[in-house]
Amino acid sequence: MKNNPYIGPRPFERQHRDRFFGREREGRELQALIVAEREVLFYAQSGAGKSSLLNARIVPGLEEEGYSVLPVARVGNEPPPGVDPKSVGNIFVFSALLSLAGEKADPQALAGMTLLEWLREPCQAELPILIFDQFEELFTTHRERWQETEAFFRQMRQALDAYPNLGVVFAMREDYLASIDSYVMHFGHRLRARFRMELLGVPGALAAVKRPAQAAGCAFAPGVAEKLVDNLRQIKV
Repeated sequence: MKNNPYIGPRPFERQHRDRFFGREREGRELQALIVAEREVLFYAQSGAGKSSLLNARIVPGLEEEGYSVLPVARVGNEPPPGVDPKSVGNIFVFSALLSLAGEKADPQALAGMTLLEWLREPCQAELPILIFDQFEELFTTHRERWQETEAFFRQMRQALDAYPNLGVVFAMREDYLASIDSYVMHFGHRLRARFRMELLGVPGALAAVKRPAQAAGCAFAPGVAEKLVDNLRQIKV
């Protein structure tokens, strides 16, 4: 379909902000929590749309409020070709730094760097925010180096202590909450600032179906969107 207003079965990116509907309340509440707290845990069921909400609502919303949002980081990346995994001090920190530094960075230079060292320059900004997406990867990837999980949290604590203006958001699947609860002692308030996002309800689903089409000038006929949403809610047993 030419000029299709729907992006398909993939996360929304920042450039899709004008097509992202149905999560207005969640966007407001999560953004308010991030503004109010330094350390926030954001969680939901798999497939609920955490990445889409971060990309299309939270990151641009925070920037509009004057925050300096770093590139969204992941901790489960594999070392790129040419980098000996044995040369990497902490595989999870290295993965995060690859995300933060971007494609033009020298992976060899990042291999032995700490979060504290890399964040020194970004934290010169007045209101820096660091977001980790799919943070459950800390417990599902690189299991041969699981001992480095604790060291990752220690480095995160060092960075938060050194840069009082830094805020951090951890976004993860809710079925791994018990895993992160084993490390909350590394955070000042034991990660009490938490936001759980429910699966999309009927009103939100209708907005997600109807409003992109309306914006594109091809609105659904009466009752069609409602029938589509109702069909999508059915579960075969």
